[in-house]
Amino acid sequence: MLLQKNLHTLRKLYPTLAKRISWPVDSNHIIEKDNKIGYVLHDTPYPISLSRKKLQRFAKHAPYSKDVLLWGCGVGDILDVLLAKQNNIVLWERDPWLLRILLKRRDFGPFLRSGQLRILLGSDIVLERGNLQDYQMMGHPFFSSLYKFEKNIVLKPQAPIVFLCKGELFVSDVGNILQHRGYAVYMWDVECLSHDEVVYGALMAKPSLCVSINYRYGLAEIVERTSSKLLVWEIDPSMDRIRNVETDTKSSFIYTWRAAHIDSFRRSGFQNVKYLPLATNTKRCFPTKGTLEERDVYGCSVSFVGASLVDQGQHYRDVFLSSYAQWSGREDGSEKLQGLMREQSKDLSIFIADELLGYWFPDFSKAMEDAQVSLSSLLGEWIACLKRQSYVMALQDHDIQVWGDRGWSGVPNYRGQAGHLREVVHVYRRSIINIDINRIYQPDIVTMRVFDVIATGGFILTEYTPALDDLFDVGVEIATYTTMDDLIEKVDFYRSHPEERTRIIQAGRKRVHAEHTMEHRLTTMLSAIHEK
Repeated sequence: MLLQKNLHTLRKLYPTLAKRISWPVDSNHIIEKDNKIGYVLHDTPYPISLSRKKLQRFAKHAPYSKDVLLWGCGVGDILDVLLAKQNNIVLWERDPWLLRILLKRRDFGPFLRSGQLRILLGSDIVLERGNLQDYQMMGHPFFSSLYKFEKNIVLKPQAPIVFLCKGELFVSDVGNILQHRGYAVYMWDVECLSHDEVVYGALMAKPSLCVSINYRYGLAEIVERTSSKLLVWEIDPSMDRIRNVETDTKSSFIYTWRAAHIDSFRRSGFQNVKYLPLATNTKRCFPTKGTLEERDVYGCSVSFVGASLVDQGQHYRDVFLSSYAQWSGREDGSEKLQGLMREQSKDLSIFIADELLGYWFPDFSKAMEDAQVSLSSLLGEWIACLKRQSYVMALQDHDIQVWGDRGWSGVPNYRGQAGHLREVVHVYRRSIINIDINRIYQPDIVTMRVFDVIATGGFILTEYTPALDDLFDVGVEIATYTTMDDLIEKVDFYRSHPEERTRIIQAGRKRVHAEHTMEHRLTTMLSAIHEK
C-alpha cells in the first residue's frame, strides 16, 4: 500500500512528521468519488484536480531545476510536473488528510530520500520561514487563495506570528486587519485537527497572540502552555454553557457581543471579560451605484436576508423531547411542548420560555438546571424560527423578498441563498427597506446585519433593544420597531417617506464610519492586551 510505504520512508527521515500525518483528522471537507477529489468550502464542493489543458499550460511555464516552495498539494498533479522538471521542492500543506491522499498516489520515497522533496505540515512553515526566502513560490490554483495568509509568514519573516482560529464569519476580516497591522497570520484549525496536532503547532511555533472568533473549550489551557495571549471575540450564540477553565486566565481576554454573558464567563474562571458590540468591514460594505443587472436581480421594496433556523430549531426541539422522554419515561412531551409554544406564540416579541418551562415541565426543568445545555437554549432556536417565519409572512402583502437557506423555500418570493461576502451586500444596497429580525432569546444585542446594511448605504428597520441607545441616536441614525404590528406600520411609513429614509441613512453611515468598524473593534481589543 503506497500510503504505508511513504509513511515508512517518512518515519526513517522525519519521524515526527510521519506521526503527525497519522494522527486523527476530520475529513468531512473532502469528497472522494470515482477517483475524483473535491474540497468542500462554504458548503460548496470544488474539484481540486487540474484539467489536462490547465496542467499542460502549467507545465509549459513551470521552472526547471529551481528551489520551489509549493503552497498546497492538491492531488499531486502539480507536484508531479515540478518533480519531473528536477526542481527541489518544499511542499507545504495545512491539511494532513490531503497529505494522506497525496501519499496514496505514488511512491515518493526516492524524492524524499534524495532531498528533492521535503514536506512541511501546518505550523512547520513558521519554524522554517527564515530558510525559504530564496525559494520561488508557486501555488495550487485552488489552495493558493485558501492559504493566502500563510504566504505572508514567509514574505515577512520578522513579523510577529498570530494564530487565528480557522472559521467562517468575521475570521477573514480579522485576519486581513491583523496582517495590515504587521502581523503574520497562521490559520489554526482547532476544529478539524487532532488535539495533539493543535497543541503541537502552538507549542512549536510559540505565537505572540492567539485569536478566536467565539470561544472553543480548551483554548485557554493550550494558550497558557505557550506563554502567549488569547484574544476571543464572541459573536454567535452557543447552546453549551461556558465550561470552567482549568488554568490561570490572566493571559486570556474575552470580548462578548452580549453584555449578559460577562457574568457567565467570569463564573467559569475568566478574569478579563468585557462587552464589545459587533461591527462592519467598510472595505467590503460600502455604497455603489451598481450595474443595471444588479438592480434587476436584487432590487426590491422590502427584504430579509438571514437564516430560517428551521433545521437548527427542529434539531434542538427533537433533542429537548428525546431528553425529556429519557428522563421521565413518558411520552407526553410533545403535547406539553405544544401547550408551551401556544403561550409563547401569543407574543413573539418577548422570550418567556424560561417561565413557561417552569409551568409545563416543572420537575424536568429543576432536574436539568445544571445540564451543559440549558433547556431554554434548546427551545430558543425553535421559537426564534417561528418568530422569523411569522414576521416574514406578515409582510407578504408588502412583497417582501427573502434570501437565505432552504428552510425558507416554502415562503413566497424566496430568492435562494445570498453569499455573505458579496451577494448579500448587493441585496442590502438595492432594497428600499432591509428588515432585521433578531433571535428572540437574545433581545439585548445589535446584529451584524445592522452595521453592514448601514455601511452599504442601505436602510434598515431593526428590532429595538436598549443596546442600540449606546451605539446610535435611535430615530435619527437608525429606525426601529417593537412588535409585529409596529413593524408593519413602520414599513408602510418609511416606504412612503423616502426623504426620511435618506436622512437616517446618511446620519447612520456617518456614525458607523466614526465608531463601528472592524478596525475600531480590533483597536480596542489589541490595546487592552498590550496594556497588560
